[in-house]
Amino acid sequence: MLEKYKKLQEEAFRLSSVDRKAADAKLGEAEEVMKEIEGLSQTT
Repeated sequence: MLEKYKKLQEEAFRLSSVDRKAADAKLGEAEEVMKEIEGLSQTT
């Protein structure tokens, strides 16, 4: 999951100079993945 988060962050950064709306969407996806990671780490 952490790899997925990193990939989304990198893609958002790349898109930020081309398509701000798409970059914001990718950052939103990355944030959701981070919430999942945090939720998993709290249950263990």
